[in-house]
Amino acid sequence: MNPHSLRVLEYDAIRERVVEQATSMLGQERAREMAPSWRDEEVRRWQAETTEGVRLLRAPSGIPLGGIRDVRNAVRAAAAGGTLEPTALLQVADTIAAGQKLKAFLVQRHEQVPVLAELARRIGEFPMVERAIHDAIDDHAEVRDDASPVLARLRKEMRAVRGRMMERLNSILRSPAYRDMIQDPVITTREDRYCIPVKSEYRTQFGGLIHDQSSSGATVFMEPPPVVELGNELRQVEIKERQEVERILRELTGYVGKFAPELSETLATLAELDYIMARAKLAVLMDAAPPEINKEGFVGLRRARHPLLTGVVVPIDIELGRQHTVVVITGPNTGGKTVSLKTTGLLALMAQSGLHISADEGSTLPVFHGVYADIGDEQSIQQSLSTFSAHITNIGRILQDVEKTGPRSLVLLDEVGAGTDPTEGAALAKAILHTLLQRRARTIATTHYGELKEFAYSTESVENASVEFDMETLRPTYRLLIGIPGSSNAFAIAARLGLAEPVVQAARTMVGTDRAVLSDVIQRLTEDQRSTEVDLRRAAQASREAETTREQYERELRQLRADRSDTLNRAKTEASDIVRKTRMEMDRIQQELRRLEKDARKAAAEPGNPEAIQKLRERLARTTGRAEQREEKVERRLQHVPRPAPPVETGPQMDRRPPTPGDLVWIEAFNQQGTLLGEPEGGKANVQVGAMRITVPYDSLRRIMAQKGAVGATARVGAPAGGQRADLRMQARANVSPEVSLRGMRADEAMIRLDEYIDEVCLAGLSPVRVVHGKGTGALKKVVWEYLQKQPQVSGFHHPPEEEGGSGVTIVELRE
Repeated sequence: MNPHSLRVLEYDAIRERVVEQATSMLGQERAREMAPSWRDEEVRRWQAETTEGVRLLRAPSGIPLGGIRDVRNAVRAAAAGGTLEPTALLQVADTIAAGQKLKAFLVQRHEQVPVLAELARRIGEFPMVERAIHDAIDDHAEVRDDASPVLARLRKEMRAVRGRMMERLNSILRSPAYRDMIQDPVITTREDRYCIPVKSEYRTQFGGLIHDQSSSGATVFMEPPPVVELGNELRQVEIKERQEVERILRELTGYVGKFAPELSETLATLAELDYIMARAKLAVLMDAAPPEINKEGFVGLRRARHPLLTGVVVPIDIELGRQHTVVVITGPNTGGKTVSLKTTGLLALMAQSGLHISADEGSTLPVFHGVYADIGDEQSIQQSLSTFSAHITNIGRILQDVEKTGPRSLVLLDEVGAGTDPTEGAALAKAILHTLLQRRARTIATTHYGELKEFAYSTESVENASVEFDMETLRPTYRLLIGIPGSSNAFAIAARLGLAEPVVQAARTMVGTDRAVLSDVIQRLTEDQRSTEVDLRRAAQASREAETTREQYERELRQLRADRSDTLNRAKTEASDIVRKTRMEMDRIQQELRRLEKDARKAAAEPGNPEAIQKLRERLARTTGRAEQREEKVERRLQHVPRPAPPVETGPQMDRRPPTPGDLVWIEAFNQQGTLLGEPEGGKANVQVGAMRITVPYDSLRRIMAQKGAVGATARVGAPAGGQRADLRMQARANVSPEVSLRGMRADEAMIRLDEYIDEVCLAGLSPVRVVHGKGTGALKKVVWEYLQKQPQVSGFHHPPEEEGGSGVTIVELRE
């Protein structure tokens, strides 16, 4: 890509924003290498990577990117035969572990993120290296005592010698014989030898080796004679310990050096994944969308925003490459024209760098082989070039490059032909645009020259455009209007700013009749287009709202059908279970009846036992009653099994009376029925439609006439399943609390209650609901959250603010 164009389009600022989003030094360095590609397949793959990264960021699980360190220098040193310090070795092991965690995470989600999962498979596995390092080095980057048997023995010996030394030194400090000689009763070290501060005048009497003295000379630091030999012994053991530590570090470094090529490839893969996630984070931050990459050289940007602008940014729509390949933006110098150029160029560069663009979904861009821009003040003092000369020099280079890249070129020219005589500048600008048109380069140019408006009107594949200007506020709206040339509005602005009317009129007569008429026509066209666009936006908004409503009702209808099917299946299963249990009970009753009859016959054969006969008769009556009750229960349950509703042949009949709360009503705007929930307010009424509550104009409601045979309420007509479900939900809501308490329950009891409660609130259509589990040890909350994660009807859950319960309560959101 042209370095000059990258600079004037502020590509470096976008690259720096990607760098800021990277987690590791590896990812940041990779992000600094970001550059647009001119290869179609590469751009498509980069876009797919970013899209999958966004998908991971929006998932509740996140992505594990922590622990990745830049250990490339350590790996290279190990490969060259050097010895790594414990800190470097520990960083290598931690990076290996982080790579394994990231690889497992992505590979497990290969169906969700296939491109990233395939990339993650390039991360190497080095369990021997990681285990050897962690077995030998602790979390504080110290070599462990048990790193080798020799090291364990030497450190044990060091502790023993040091202990004997401390004991000897402390006995000297406590001895009355040395009390007057000692400056301070402390043990200190000088040149790795243990010493006692002794007054200078007692050095000969104290005896031993002098290792240092104070700056005043009043104190000497002496190693007492009884400790000298122990110090020599300790020094010898320390030397052996240091040699053993170095041997262990060389051995561990050798493991790293052995796998240096594989580790280098793993580090490159981790850098790439971190860089991809940095692109994804920037996409989420900018609320960006993936562009569709086309092969036709077509630019179609919907509601595009410049990614570096802050505050309220007015979006623009740009089309280029189908009906016209050159767009000429004319009008006053308000800043909107240049922003349009920069927005188009920067979004093209971002798309070809694998970044999502700050535009709505459905925006499309080709892969340009060259993006060229001539924007801003190009005056060069060093080369003694004026602004005009600098622009022409740059445009000359662009025309040479476009000859090679042809239709795969995007050319952005700001104030083309400016900086010289207007007549000659306009002619030169037309010649430049004509040359770009012949080479089919996608071109956007801004200008003040009126001659270029006529050029755009009279030349095929060239289109006029302008930045909308509000004459009331004398400010630009920054909306780009394709198809209408801009007007300078100089006379209108001058008049509004107080310039005398005679002066303005004199100026009008000087520009000529044709020019004045053209200006008036342009202004009327602008006003007409503005009015048309307002109507189109309103129509589009109404269409979107209608589409949203239609989709909601379709989802509701699908859910109603699914619920009806589930209810029917559950009822059938329950009825079958009742029948099975009843048959078993009836078998037992029949056995008991046969036993009673046998006992009765036996009792009848034994005269003089009327009490036994009476008891047998009572047992027979009770058993027979239980059998009859079972039969009645089965019949009642089977009667409540729902049957599929027959198709409705005709629509509901309307009642002329105005609807009142509780009536079944027909909503004409949506061609649906619902239940009026309350008195209308401000001409609006709340209506329950299935599981949804909507607000509609009261005058759009018609009361549905009750069917014959309906008692006590308006009969349900049309879509009986939906009405039945709404009634069930309204009844359920009256009996279900929006909060359940699990405090004091065992885990198994809590799960049974929570499972029942989730079924109840799903039937009632309640959401969100509160689950109170208390804080305590957190064990019950953990069980609750593990259960909620596995429930498909749960869309999300979180803790409320502290004043509403904090971590002792979980708010559960349920799917519609």
